[in-house]
Amino acid sequence: MKRAVISVMLVLALVVTVVAAACAAPKPTPTATPRPTLAPTATTAPTPTPGVGPTATPGPTVAPTVGPTVGPTAAPTPTAVPAEGKVFKWTFANVGPPPPGAIQPYVHLSLEELERRSGGRIEVQVLWEGQHPFKNPDLIGAVKDRMVEASYNMVDYISAVEPIVGAMNQPFLLTGGAPEFWWIWDQIRDEAMIQPLAKNWNQMPLFDFILPDLQAFEAKGFIRNAEEAKKLKIRAYGKAQADQFDIMGVPSLVVSWGDVIPGLERGIIDGLAISVAGSYRAKMFDFVKYITRVPGWAYLPSFTGLNLDAFNELPDDLKQVVNDFYFWARDYSANYVIQDDAYYNMQAMINSGAQIASMSPSYIASFRPKMEQTWDKWAASVGPQGPPLLDKIKTLHKQWEAEHK
Repeated sequence: MKRAVISVMLVLALVVTVVAAACAAPKPTPTATPRPTLAPTATTAPTPTPGVGPTATPGPTVAPTVGPTVGPTAAPTPTAVPAEGKVFKWTFANVGPPPPGAIQPYVHLSLEELERRSGGRIEVQVLWEGQHPFKNPDLIGAVKDRMVEASYNMVDYISAVEPIVGAMNQPFLLTGGAPEFWWIWDQIRDEAMIQPLAKNWNQMPLFDFILPDLQAFEAKGFIRNAEEAKKLKIRAYGKAQADQFDIMGVPSLVVSWGDVIPGLERGIIDGLAISVAGSYRAKMFDFVKYITRVPGWAYLPSFTGLNLDAFNELPDDLKQVVNDFYFWARDYSANYVIQDDAYYNMQAMINSGAQIASMSPSYIASFRPKMEQTWDKWAASVGPQGPPLLDKIKTLHKQWEAEHK
């Protein structure tokens, strides 16, 4: 009996020893499942979502064998500068609401491309309307004094304080649309924009752009002819545009942008002149259902200005990036406008119940010669440089027409 008890105790002691040893032994370290290796992010231009911008990443416009491109021939896309050295931080004052309601989406998308091209050495903070204290006419001065490094500037406003930049903004001065515009603009740009901006406003254009043949009257009725024009009161942004409408036989009233929708709601105005895209993004389709497109009404509505001190602080390689970016952004915005505005927004307006027509050629022909008085008034406002510049544009226009019959 005693031997049996001892045997049982020995067995129990052995079991306890084994268990204790097992508990004391370190647990095997589990093999971690390796995370998938991510491929390097491709360096590409910003591609807007379908239905908001171009469906493909825009690239340089390839010049056709005959005639000019829609915009200037873009500089080749350079390899992004290595992300090393000082980071230059800019603030860009934009107009309108932020995405997704941005009126000019190609502006902030272009700035993202500039950041990419700089290899991250230029960072641009975009402030939207309401996030900065400036009204549209004040933006050029804000850049001059470097309250911000860059801004969106509307030529309609800027030409009031620097008339020469409105050289291509004269109504119905050209007839060849966007191709003629770019061909002439590239020959007068230094005189009409580069020099005066640098001399008087301490800035340079980061890029500029037009709305080619997409300007329209959007109102509570069509303006296809003189009879229809008499029936509607159209919003003008200022006296210069009101004078132009008067020549066309279109009654007008000067109304600020912020009062446009209240004016439409209350019947103070019946419509306005605006791009199809701007109208759609501003939800004008709730108030205007008749869109009258105006062939040949191509002009330079806006440019983005960059403070010269901010530019001159850059090292030479980044200065080259900015200079090359000008051509890329100009083509990108032109292609964006053509693809997005001409198709997507036009279709969206139709889907919202809008009707679209074109102003008759005979109506345009009836008032176009009278517009010359507004061209002369603009030239006089520029000073001694104005009349010769206007003559140069007219001469180039005749040359264009002769070569494109």
